[in-house]
Amino acid sequence: MTTFFGALSLNPTQKALLVVCLEKCLTVPFIGLSKVIHRLILTIYNRVYAAFFVLGLILLCLLAANWQSEKIGDSSTSTEHVKIPGTFDRRPLADYYYKHLLEEIWQNDGSIPLFWLVDRMEGIGLQTHIHNFTFYNPVGTPGYLSGRNVYGILRGSRSSEDALVLSAPYRPTWTSNLTTTPSIAVLLAMAFHARRVNRWGKNVIFLITEHEQLGMQAWLEAYHGVGGRSHLFRHGDFKRAGPLHAVINLEFHHRIFSEVDIKIAGLNGLVPSLDLYFRTIDVLNNHTIPLTFKNERNVSFDSSMIQMQMETVVKQILGIPDGNHGLFYGFGIHALTLKSVYRNNTKTFDFTVMGRMLEELLYGLNYKEGRISHDFPNLMVAPHNLDTFNIYTWIVWIMAATLIFVSYGYWFNYLKTPLPVIAGGGPPIKVRTPVIPEDMKKYLAIQKTKYEKALRTYKPSPHFKDWVVISCIILTVHLVGLFLMCYPEKILTLGEICIYLKMRCHLFLSTFIPFLSRPSDSFPPPEVLFFYGVVLISIAILASPRFIPLNVLKGAAPVLYILALLELATILISVSCCNFALALYCGVIYVPLVMFLGVCRPSLCRVWFVTYPVFVLFFNVVVYMNVMFPEEGFLYSCSRGFEVTQQAIVSSLEQSMIYGNLVFDVVIGALLPNWMCFWIVAFAKFSAKNDSLK
Repeated sequence: MTTFFGALSLNPTQKALLVVCLEKCLTVPFIGLSKVIHRLILTIYNRVYAAFFVLGLILLCLLAANWQSEKIGDSSTSTEHVKIPGTFDRRPLADYYYKHLLEEIWQNDGSIPLFWLVDRMEGIGLQTHIHNFTFYNPVGTPGYLSGRNVYGILRGSRSSEDALVLSAPYRPTWTSNLTTTPSIAVLLAMAFHARRVNRWGKNVIFLITEHEQLGMQAWLEAYHGVGGRSHLFRHGDFKRAGPLHAVINLEFHHRIFSEVDIKIAGLNGLVPSLDLYFRTIDVLNNHTIPLTFKNERNVSFDSSMIQMQMETVVKQILGIPDGNHGLFYGFGIHALTLKSVYRNNTKTFDFTVMGRMLEELLYGLNYKEGRISHDFPNLMVAPHNLDTFNIYTWIVWIMAATLIFVSYGYWFNYLKTPLPVIAGGGPPIKVRTPVIPEDMKKYLAIQKTKYEKALRTYKPSPHFKDWVVISCIILTVHLVGLFLMCYPEKILTLGEICIYLKMRCHLFLSTFIPFLSRPSDSFPPPEVLFFYGVVLISIAILASPRFIPLNVLKGAAPVLYILALLELATILISVSCCNFALALYCGVIYVPLVMFLGVCRPSLCRVWFVTYPVFVLFFNVVVYMNVMFPEEGFLYSCSRGFEVTQQAIVSSLEQSMIYGNLVFDVVIGALLPNWMCFWIVAFAKFSAKNDSLK
């Protein structure tokens, strides 16, 4: 708006007058140009939403075809930083650490060799500390979990208190994931080399974590002195090394490798700074190490690009990091993960190249003054191409604009105020000038009498009752969503009550039916109890419109529909600023459905219940399983999809409580109350048997 006014070269008085005119055109649509706008909107509002919706999808496909992509390495995206050639030559030491680490893991039955790691770090000369933590999971399994992280601090020579982090997860031998023993070996060798090179202006933390992302989240909460959302971690004593500047996480699975895959997907769909990403690209290119992105080296800009973009969007919808680096984004710290890839019949690299690559990368970050640039791209669909955040958010904003435009048309239609017929010039408007009475006491007494008479004969507007009902409905549904979001353990309690009643009924029937077996005394696992609680709440939500009188709903439904449209548009715009993929998914699913609800026949409104968020999740799981495993059959996909839906609901809650994932909060706290408003509108429309919204 500022650019628009600047182009017009208006002074402040003219700007204010223009704003008032625009406001009058939207709020008093019966005079002059606003009358034409009013009639135009009433004519096209019920048809324009399809064009807006299709425009957003076309724009998404064009972006996948590299329409607005920037090439990494161009002058517009290149970064300048200090380039110091690596001098790492500790391959025999890395081989020694690797060999002895395997022996210690074998002697410890696969558990983390804690004391061996502490001895090696102390022998190197690092300030070594052990971080003990205990995790309590109130929903899933296991209930309690203990772990230990090991980290050593190399103090820099400057007065700066910033710190760099080089981390590696420890994976026991019994896990299905690939081992990270080479990562730990090269980390220790890099610490030995860095201790003997006096180039460090920042502190460097060498971190080895246990239990994958749980251990990293516990370390981050202890380092920053926060308790997280639900205070699920308990920590021991902790030592710090200043604010964290950048993080490199290692997932090297082989002593020799052919390529390096960069993982960037973080919490809530965030990605690292372009500055950090470009530095890593430059270092890999300096050592002629092939770069892969999502295990793909060369991606053609056709259907494969669109497929990769869709896969990226799906992963960002969940908001789950693909490595330990993604948890740092929640604390405003940029990070990425380097993963080794080995391919047969290709050029390979060893520990020496690993160490020099890490040395150059840490040196570049060490000499970078100030913070890393916070220029976030929203999607990276290829190793050397990126799309900026603002371009993708326009897609969601176009869908939100559809909802706002249509709600504006429905509001004009709801007013049902006849347009005045303006013929000729008409009599001039008389302006009444205020008259100051001579006898002020007499004047006040007369005004008081008029006020008391008006108060006795006052009749509220016919729409006043509708607004009261609408306010109560909106307040109630949002209080329900807020309660479920803030106290999810109450859902578990409802599940326990449901299971208890089921067991009592089963026991009662078994006394009269001989062949009916007695129920088991053991309760099912917490995830099953939580799902039963979700089912019980869903039944209550679906049955809630039955308790609202029909005559009350008939008058309130049109305005409630308009407000629900505006709320959905607000949700899409707000969520797009945090997780574009989640906002896009919600827009693609719900925007056409809510538009159909406004124009469909009353007899079709009953099908709105199939858009309940739990049902949508189940349908998505079944479709995904049919696409990925077509040989299993539809019935197997449905039965298996029911179990996966249970696990997905509990997993989203765990991700929210432990890591701060937004998917559960957005669905329960925002989308569910909004869906309940539309469900009440659909119930009122179906029950009244007349299309009151058309």
